[in-house]
Amino acid sequence: MIGPKNNNWIGRYRDNLSWFHSQCDKYIGNARAVVLFTHSVNARPVYNEIKKRLRTAGLSVLVLHGNGHIFQTQIGPSNLMKIQVDRGGNAPPIKVSIKGSESVSNLSDSPNTTKRQIMFLDIFKIDRRKT
Repeated sequence: MIGPKNNNWIGRYRDNLSWFHSQCDKYIGNARAVVLFTHSVNARPVYNEIKKRLRTAGLSVLVLHGNGHIFQTQIGPSNLMKIQVDRGGNAPPIKVSIKGSESVSNLSDSPNTTKRQIMFLDIFKIDRRKT
């Protein structure tokens, strides 16, 4: 979801949104949450359309992107959390656990929650600890 505003990128955006909406039409009635993987969140019109569709469905949304190359979290309105991951070799990979019908707190392999572990809406667990 990044690039200059030329015909090639406009076509990509259109194709991506078409695919996104077809998947929503197919699965949104049975979903509890959505995880979006993007390189960037800079394509505002596309990103805003995606947020609007998911917000009206009442789903929790986790957006993982690498735009700034420093680990950051941002919790927004309407059950939205954005996580910007570190640059490739700067930190250990993150582990994202998603729980369907049970509490994600049951996924903990340690009783201690630290700054390296983030729980979001009792659905997502993000773990940045070295293994």
